[in-house]
Amino acid sequence: MLDFEFEIIDENTINLRYQYGGEWLTFNLFLREGDWILHPFQGILLQNRDMCRLVVTDLLQNKTFHMMLAKQHITLSSVRSSVDLGQAAAPTIDSGDRGDRRRYQPQDEISDFIQEHSLETIHQMELELLGRRKTLYSEILQRMFMDGINPSDEEFLAIQNIVRAYSDAMSRLSGDSESSNQDSKRRW
Repeated sequence: MLDFEFEIIDENTINLRYQYGGEWLTFNLFLREGDWILHPFQGILLQNRDMCRLVVTDLLQNKTFHMMLAKQHITLSSVRSSVDLGQAAAPTIDSGDRGDRRRYQPQDEISDFIQEHSLETIHQMELELLGRRKTLYSEILQRMFMDGINPSDEEFLAIQNIVRAYSDAMSRLSGDSESSNQDSKRRW
């Protein structure tokens, strides 16, 4: 069993899952000002800097992580952590050869995202993500059927429910985006 999984969201964002101590932890790797920022999402890591440093340091030494970076044409030297790995201080971003250090605040990332994307763009990004997930599970369903697993099988029904859930989510999101397209420049 692998201890590392990833999903490419778009050319500037990769979601990562890393198993450490028997627990799966979620990270986001995103491009910001020429650097790839590795940011943890679990409260256990955000609230415990020492633990976060241990996990991030271990992840940065993981060979599967290195291969994923290489396949995505990301150099290890361009990866920065939103958590300062050298000290027990608040998280910072090392901006590399620019020589300056800034405080990293997740609110800034969200604010930047809001400023850089219209509501219409956000809807489209989510629809594309849902579409990719629906396609994946639809293909799994087709292979199950081709392997002789019939629609009365419990696992077949479970995968079918996942496909339905993605379809329903896409329908609802499509309906919401049509009604909100009138003022796509507005910020909430």
